[in-house]
Parts: sequence; C-alpha cells; structure tokens
Amino acid sequence: MQEYDLYINVKKPAVGLYVRAGAGLPDFAHPEEWVFDGTAAQDLLPASVVQGVEANGHALRDMD
Repeated sequence: MQEYDLYINVKKPAVGLYVRAGAGLPDFAHPEEWVFDGTAAQDLLPASVVQGVEANGHALRDMD
C-alpha cells in the first residue's frame, strides 16, 4: 500500500502538505517553513489527497 509523508506549515499549522513517502518537500516549499509530521497509509487519507499527490506530486490539506 502506498504511503504519504505529511509536512505541517510552521507559520500556518492548519495547512498540511502531503507527498509520496520519501519524496521530500516539493521545490516550491521553503524547508524552513515546513516540519515533518509523520507518514500515513493511503487508506487513512481522503481520496482527494491521494488524487492530488498522484496528479501533481503533492497535495495541500486543511488540517482543521
């Protein structure tokens, strides 16, 4: 099963960024603004997050 890494924005903790496990942050993300928050299996995530990562290499999610 596919796994995804979650990064949380330090300045806006309600914003989560998902990428494929081990992929690291996308080029547009400033590393100092994101903190790794764990890895989740595909079946634990909304379908929209999985589809976003598959289509774009990343997906943003409102964590509130």
